[in-house]
Amino acid sequence: KITSIAAGAEGDKTVYAKWIEYIPTCAEVKALATGVTTKAGGFVTLVVGSTVYMQDATGGMMVEFTEAPAVAAGDKITVSGTTAALGAFKKVTGATLSTKETATVPAHQTVTLATLKADAAAYMHEYIYLEGLKITSYGTGSVVLADDADNTITLIADLNQTTLPVNTKVNVKAIVTYDSEVKVITEASKVTAAPV
Repeated sequence: KITSIAAGAEGDKTVYAKWIEYIPTCAEVKALATGVTTKAGGFVTLVVGSTVYMQDATGGMMVEFTEAPAVAAGDKITVSGTTAALGAFKKVTGATLSTKETATVPAHQTVTLATLKADAAAYMHEYIYLEGLKITSYGTGSVVLADDADNTITLIADLNQTTLPVNTKVNVKAIVTYDSEVKVITEASKVTAAPV
């Protein structure tokens, strides 16, 4: 809040300053070296145990908490933790929750699988939407998806093989992640059969 003092005013004036802590963006945190203690803020897009994916206007971030935090998708949070390498990418580890307020999940970006495979770094840890991918096989807690050009990606999700059998085309709202290779991760409710 900015207050002005009228020109020509006389006498003693008291001015109060309120310092607001600067919270780095996801992009700024990802640009830090590994091993740096920092804060970060964003909107929660997915919670998987003690791992939280969050996103702001500059990008997405994977945050590993010391224990499962009491947060949900849509919460706006601020965390403290240490940057760590995740392949060629960054994450925050040893995180603790600093602040939380109720908000909404950011809008997803619609991306083709070919675009994602060509430049995964541009979407790392962000909330995306993939349309019309075919389930080609099931693994334990995962599914391999393919587009019409035979690009493939692993989806980490526990899907129902009876309602979504192999060769079913699906639409997926998921987070781009990395675990020795680029993958997507989501809840089963975010995977729906594509219209025929």
